[in-house]
Amino acid sequence: MAGASFGGLLANFSLGSKDRSWPGKRRWQESRFVSMIRLLTAHRILIATAVVFFVFFAFWEYRSYLQTDNGWAVFRAVLYLLVAVCFGVYFKKLKQWYK
Repeated sequence: MAGASFGGLLANFSLGSKDRSWPGKRRWQESRFVSMIRLLTAHRILIATAVVFFVFFAFWEYRSYLQTDNGWAVFRAVLYLLVAVCFGVYFKKLKQWYK
């Protein structure tokens, strides 16, 4: 008998029910949206910093190549520039992906 009333109590809170409203749901959704915006902004700042870093590092390696004539320095410079371009494309597409 007690199990039947307990099951009835749980039926109101089951995850499968279509009505998932509770007090504060809207506030929770809005705070979740604001948190996502803040996280996305922080992510964009980090990606932009990575682009600037890899461009700088590519020029650093190219300068190293000009001073030492080391072939690996050119390879690394091209690789770092390619990484910077990939991060730049990712940065530009980030807004489209999270719409």
